[in-house]
Amino acid sequence: MKLEYLVVFLLLSTLFMITSFPVADSATSVPVGIASTGSYSWGGEYTVNTSLVSGYNLIQTIDDEGNATLQLNAILVVNTVSSTQTFLLQNEIRFKGEYFQDVDRVINITSGSNYIRAVGKGSIKGNVYCYKGIKGVISLPLLSVINISIGKVNGNILIQFNNSNIGGILDQVRLQISSLSSYIYVNDSRTPSGYYYDVEMVWGGTGGAIINFLDLNDTMALYYLNRGVLIAFPSVINYGLNTLDRAIGLGVSLLGNGNADVTTSSSYTPGYLTNCFMPSGPGFEIVRVVNSEQYYVNGKTFSGNNTFAFSSPFLLNVSISKTVRDYTLYTYYLKVFYLNNKTYNLFPGNSSFTYIPFLREIVYTVNETLYYVRTPTPLLGYINGILRNITSGFYLKGTNITFIPEQVRNLTYDERVALIPIPSSLILTSPVNVTVGSELQYYIEVISPIPLYAIYNGNNISLISGWYNNGSVLTIQNISYYVTSNERYVISRVLPTTSFSVEAPLVVNISVVKQVFVRFLPYKYIQAKVNGELENISNGWYNLDTTIVIDPGIYTFNATRVIVNSTVDILIQRPINITIPEKVLFKVTFQYPLNVLYNGTEIKADSLWVYNDSTVTIEKGYVSLGNGERIYVLTPLQLVVTSPLTPKIKFVIQYYVNVSKQIPAYINGTLGTLVSGWYNSNTTINIVNISLIANDIREVVIAYPSYFLVNKPILVIVSVTYQDYVNVSSEIKPYAIINGNETVFKSGWYNNNTIVRILSYTSYSSEYKPNPMLVIITHPANIIVNWNIYYSVTINNVTQWYENGTVLRVALHLPFYERAELIGTENVSVEKSLLVNQPLIEHVRIFIDYNSFIFPTLLVILALILSLFAKRAKEFYEAQQ
Repeated sequence: MKLEYLVVFLLLSTLFMITSFPVADSATSVPVGIASTGSYSWGGEYTVNTSLVSGYNLIQTIDDEGNATLQLNAILVVNTVSSTQTFLLQNEIRFKGEYFQDVDRVINITSGSNYIRAVGKGSIKGNVYCYKGIKGVISLPLLSVINISIGKVNGNILIQFNNSNIGGILDQVRLQISSLSSYIYVNDSRTPSGYYYDVEMVWGGTGGAIINFLDLNDTMALYYLNRGVLIAFPSVINYGLNTLDRAIGLGVSLLGNGNADVTTSSSYTPGYLTNCFMPSGPGFEIVRVVNSEQYYVNGKTFSGNNTFAFSSPFLLNVSISKTVRDYTLYTYYLKVFYLNNKTYNLFPGNSSFTYIPFLREIVYTVNETLYYVRTPTPLLGYINGILRNITSGFYLKGTNITFIPEQVRNLTYDERVALIPIPSSLILTSPVNVTVGSELQYYIEVISPIPLYAIYNGNNISLISGWYNNGSVLTIQNISYYVTSNERYVISRVLPTTSFSVEAPLVVNISVVKQVFVRFLPYKYIQAKVNGELENISNGWYNLDTTIVIDPGIYTFNATRVIVNSTVDILIQRPINITIPEKVLFKVTFQYPLNVLYNGTEIKADSLWVYNDSTVTIEKGYVSLGNGERIYVLTPLQLVVTSPLTPKIKFVIQYYVNVSKQIPAYINGTLGTLVSGWYNSNTTINIVNISLIANDIREVVIAYPSYFLVNKPILVIVSVTYQDYVNVSSEIKPYAIINGNETVFKSGWYNNNTIVRILSYTSYSSEYKPNPMLVIITHPANIIVNWNIYYSVTINNVTQWYENGTVLRVALHLPFYERAELIGTENVSVEKSLLVNQPLIEHVRIFIDYNSFIFPTLLVILALILSLFAKRAKEFYEAQQ
């Protein structure tokens, strides 16, 4: 079958007749390799239902005393309407001499069954279907990827066996069973006929034989398909369970990349290989050459315009035949395509067979163009990687030419000229003229007992005696040279200088000092006299013949205190560990002052100095921090102090909440009573402002603060007021003076001893006024407000309110000659009384009363006349006298 742009899963399995269930009873009678049983060594289990299992093998060497087999075995479960059937699926490679042969087999292992209905390339005998492929020549290393995959075709089960040794599909077997479901099954249990539900890839003999391996090196991995991706089985054992073919002289181990490695070994114990099987990821590769020429892969010849499948990881060496024909040279180039995220069907229309391909397509094309390369002088260089003397001439398009960077001509023993081709390298895409520059160079002699490094024109180099370009700058790096990990040489002097410009031949002389590494035990970082100078010492490098004197004393640094009891006087002549006669104390620091038991004494401290290896016990209980703050150590802790530390203590911080009166509150969301006491940090307290004592009596709490988070000591000031419910019955909203404020007196809650004054005044926009009342609220009450009817009386546009039945009389002070009367609702004189039994609107009319005015006037005139007559009579009388 022609395969193009396919990645093929390859399968291995061994042909044999299984008659009974094998047990791993000894190290010399088991099939050796890897297998998944759906279990872990500690007793855990897992189950795998899959449509594809795949085994990877890279065989480096193989030598045995008989006919060796490498086989991939799996259990197929088929659920029908009436029953469940099981089949053993085998894919095998047989090795005999210099040949190998691929074989596949389907065995009906359903309890009581002795037949099988299957159609494929092979034949049937009893309950066994078997097919033997063609033979091939073994070429080591031999890499093969084998798989067994399950699908459906025309309502039947289709089993496909693949093997890389034949480049694709080995066999397709159609089980003539109408199934509800079918899958390869792995579980820590057995079939009704006694087989393990496992997947195994193992080495053994043929036909149930035991084979002795003289040499074998096979790298293995075992995968199954999960949601379109191949993944490794979680755990594997190192032997097979469902085959009688066995091997001796082999062992199994894990490689660094996670794969299993089967090699010859004198000792072997069947058991679990790993509970965490993580082999390198599977990959597959197809080579397709688009040309009619022949091509070669790993020494094998293939025709062009065809596709050949290979397995990866594997080193492919692909070459194309080259023909020189009338200045025509065929070359090739590579294109690599990675299609990890895309699935392909192995069979058109059958979506159950999927895989993830890596595709490498090799395409080679014709190139007929030659270009002329002109050089002023023959130059040494590489043409397509081959060292040659390059002269002017025609070269093929695309030729890679690289000149030796500097080709020298000596002037004196320490002076020369270097020829520099320009360009120094090229790939021919057009004719090229090569020019040659020159560089004057001088010889720099380097005398140094240690290797040197320098910055040369901006690049790091190893500085040795040699030729350096004129005008270049050399800067010697001060890098130590390590003889061992505890001995080194450091540069002490550079002559003539550490940095210079190359302008003439020069001798560079290096002087060095040897240093050794000194460690101070058991501790360090104390003061000492180093060559007579007092300094802080530590583990480090010291010059040879250095003297170190450590005097007795107490040395404190960071959180460590060292007590040196006697003098230390050392002459450093080699790497050394200096043991200091000392006692070491470490500082133990606590986040808060704690009750600590140390040396039999209880101490309250936030830190203390403790001798090395001493025991400190942090006691459980309360520790007061003062000012209303304390902590509570939840769990006692015992420490052996071997270094400075700040132990992690389980404790809670508490603060004192001082409440002047017990009051109801929500404490962390739960209703309770807030009393003075200690509360954990971050406790939330929400004081209940109102609480009922009875249906008509309640308590009102005024607290500051009323809602708070406990994160410091808190004083809660509380005042409590009792309120009574007053039910006010009134035809109209009554106004009242309540605690000095005018407001509507209505039903509601009032503070105990509230004073309510209901006044009778005319601020109501109605004909009603309440009776005056004084109410002092000392208990719940029902208060009835009585109202009297009032009418408005308007006289000359001035309105006043009067209670019903009031008798009014208008009082006016008028001259005697004037009179008044009321005109309006009642038309009466002002002398008459008005009865207020309805709204009255009156206007006062004043007029002159002529009757009262003429009569008095006449009397006055008569009096005047009489007075005049009397005066004249007197005068006449007196005259007569």
